[in-house]
Amino acid sequence: MRVIYFIFIIYFIKQHDSLAQQLNLPINIDSQTRYAQQLFDSANNTHTSCQPYIQSFIDYNYTYKPPFITSYSKAEKILTQESLIKINKDSLKLTIDPLFYFEQTNNNKTKDKFRRNTRGLWVRGSIGRKFSFESSFLENQITTPTYINDFVSYYKVFPGMGRTKAFKKTGYDYAMASGYISYMPFKNMNIQFGHGKLFIGNGYRSLLLSDNAFNFPHLKRTYIYRKFQYTWVVASLMNIRNPEKFLFAEPLFRKKTAHFHYLSYKPNSIFEFGLFQGVIYNTDRNKFNWNIINPVIFSQAIQYGLANKNNVLIGFNFNVKATKNILGYGQMMLDDIAKNSHNISNKTGYQLGIYYRNIAAINNLNGRLEYNVVRPFAYQHIYESQAYAHYNQSLAHPLNANFKELVFMSDYNISNFIFRIKIITANVGVDSTNFNAGNIVINSSRNNIENANYSNIKMLRGDVKNLLVQDFSIGYLINPTTNFCIRVGYFKRNFTGLNTNYFYLNASAFIFNQYLDF
Repeated sequence: MRVIYFIFIIYFIKQHDSLAQQLNLPINIDSQTRYAQQLFDSANNTHTSCQPYIQSFIDYNYTYKPPFITSYSKAEKILTQESLIKINKDSLKLTIDPLFYFEQTNNNKTKDKFRRNTRGLWVRGSIGRKFSFESSFLENQITTPTYINDFVSYYKVFPGMGRTKAFKKTGYDYAMASGYISYMPFKNMNIQFGHGKLFIGNGYRSLLLSDNAFNFPHLKRTYIYRKFQYTWVVASLMNIRNPEKFLFAEPLFRKKTAHFHYLSYKPNSIFEFGLFQGVIYNTDRNKFNWNIINPVIFSQAIQYGLANKNNVLIGFNFNVKATKNILGYGQMMLDDIAKNSHNISNKTGYQLGIYYRNIAAINNLNGRLEYNVVRPFAYQHIYESQAYAHYNQSLAHPLNANFKELVFMSDYNISNFIFRIKIITANVGVDSTNFNAGNIVINSSRNNIENANYSNIKMLRGDVKNLLVQDFSIGYLINPTTNFCIRVGYFKRNFTGLNTNYFYLNASAFIFNQYLDF
């Protein structure tokens, strides 16, 4: 196997050619909307299901021309088009931009408030045509509604942002850092080492791997060969439940090693098919598992099976351009399978979705409809430490498991204005103190299960809650480089008895997704 691997590398070295910047494009719903048109219109075989996209792989070159302005002063260019600090000298390119997210909400009838104060920096650069780097840092103070307070109280993390400490009486203070170095030794291969997030799929959600959880250290290698693209990731994840405690010392959290493989095949500009494998390795500190350096997809699934002390998950992803403006997509996830569809070992999920660009021939009017289903106990493991999770959050869907969800999103961009609607409805079978319904990923799949027939585990078991999230907003885009936007909107959430609603105003230059619609 090692001989084959090195022959593979030597072949790509011979394919050396001129290279472009090796920076990643942000995994951000606003940014993705802007470069979706280029991905749709591309006549080449750009693979679109593994994010973040590497700029040189998709030949991305977004040109933004603010309306109503015919000439620019230097200050106007920096505000609306360029980075705050920009260095372009010989082989060195460097940009530095501020990141911020200031938000204020208003609802006089309830105590639910959302106040956000986020400040940070975003540094990007390239040295020559083969080497790029990026780093960002955010400092946050935030006051949140009741449902997020409940989340932080249970999971001990802020959604997608890691651990927190108290801020005043009712708020949270936390920081988030991310970054990577990116090297392209030859034309069709990229190597990255960094601390960040990944996403597999074409939907708003992913059932395989998403940017829902906190950043994690990882080494990622991406190869392109003709109509195939292969991504191989080794990651270090963290369990922060039940830490090891020592006298006069901070509690220690146990790390775990993960493997993610994704192989996509794009025979033409219409179809794309992908195979996925995720492995959370057993955390036995006294042994080194040599499979951690094994780059072959499905080799661990064949060796271990899906029901093993190493938590193995496999999946299938596809997308198809039905027309030049309509993309159909979907996923199937298999964490464990059984002959009986109601067996506890039948841990599966699927996604079906459609993305429609330029609806009714109206430019920049886009819509998405997506349906997600995940069975009870999916992503769980008999050992809590082996759950498909990081920093207590699911590596896939923010609703964890045991749910059915329908997502509708639409946005309309005219000039600099962005009109957006997001409606999410779901049924979720939730866990209770003495009953594991198969919802929360970090629970053990063998604990607190009632004395019932394990072959009769049905969907939406437990206490079924109905979720309805509605978010309506109008934004004004000032600078797409940092996604600098001013936005006003209305947010409403109902989760069977717990209602949250408020008007909000925010100004943000923010390059990350943050999922608070759960």
